[in-house]
Amino acid sequence: MTILFISHYAGFYGAAKSLYALMLDLRARYNITPIVLLPIRGPFCEQLESSGIKYFVFPYYWWVNYDKGIFQCLLNKRKQFVNLFRLREIYKKILNEKIDIVYTNSVTINIGFLLAKKLKCPHIWHFRESFEQFSLKLSLSRYLSKKILASKTNKVFILISEYLIKSYIGLVPSDRMMKIYNGVFIPAKRRLSNTLRDGILRVCLVGGIKEQKNQLDAVKAVNILKYTYNIDVKLYLVGNIAGSYFKQIEDYIKENSLEQCVIIYGHTDDVDSLLEEMNVGIMTSRDEAFGRVTIEYMAHSLPVIASKSGANPELVLDSQNGFVYELYNVEQLAEKIFYFWQYPNELGRMGNIARQIAENDYSVTKNTDMIYQQIEKLKN
Repeated sequence: MTILFISHYAGFYGAAKSLYALMLDLRARYNITPIVLLPIRGPFCEQLESSGIKYFVFPYYWWVNYDKGIFQCLLNKRKQFVNLFRLREIYKKILNEKIDIVYTNSVTINIGFLLAKKLKCPHIWHFRESFEQFSLKLSLSRYLSKKILASKTNKVFILISEYLIKSYIGLVPSDRMMKIYNGVFIPAKRRLSNTLRDGILRVCLVGGIKEQKNQLDAVKAVNILKYTYNIDVKLYLVGNIAGSYFKQIEDYIKENSLEQCVIIYGHTDDVDSLLEEMNVGIMTSRDEAFGRVTIEYMAHSLPVIASKSGANPELVLDSQNGFVYELYNVEQLAEKIFYFWQYPNELGRMGNIARQIAENDYSVTKNTDMIYQQIEKLKN
């Protein structure tokens, strides 16, 4: 079977990493031939080339946009007409590939639906984000968008959390929505221990520094831990650095003399090695649709402290594999971090539970098996 997977971007971050892992596993264990369609060239292309996965690059637009006024709204409606013209060229490009199923990897694009309709084959639509998460709105009217989503071409919608399913009720046909959590590669080697080294509690927050990820909560909590609780704690901020939100964080660090407590680590391709040095993983984001990083923490036997927002409470079971705190309540976040300073043995106990949950519920294998079950149904 040949499946055309369609990506909404060419970067190699959360959604692309999840798709890449899925394609490799489907090819290895179920003899699926993956082909990828991308709107531009980028780092994802290098990954596909290294694995011998065929791909095509052809420009197409999103069918959602950021709400930036009437001119932008009209421009994005025009882009949908441009997509219709480009559809013919994309169709010609892939016609000889004998595609059995079209698989779209994001809610942000509808070109996969249009292609599947033209190819007369089933379409699987994998939603990995919510509109609230990125402040997005549909380019077309809600009425027309619902008509497109209700089309019989769209055989199944895969959503990556219960939170995400709830956010699309009323827009997507509920009888075709299927919850399948993301799969993450779980390191085969278990961490031997999770203890404080040199009397320092090391916590990390992985993710591009932006308002939705809400790293400022963690920085403010460190300020409380240093000046109120008087403990030695280091926060590592790991991810791309840019924009006014980072400047806000940087200013706060300087104003409160936190340079020795908050380490701006920046982007790294070797997150795994860094996580092995940490004690606790932090997830402070707002409206997180899943939280791939949360599972990566757990896979490295780290207890997780996460905001009570989005899908975070589905992954972090309070007092079992970590704690949840009220979003923006930095005093409460500081209390949860301080708990591990008071009871360092809990680092190992909760970390082991976290690892077990990651192995049982969030492995790439489990994710692939559940998705393949949906693919199998479309063959019959």
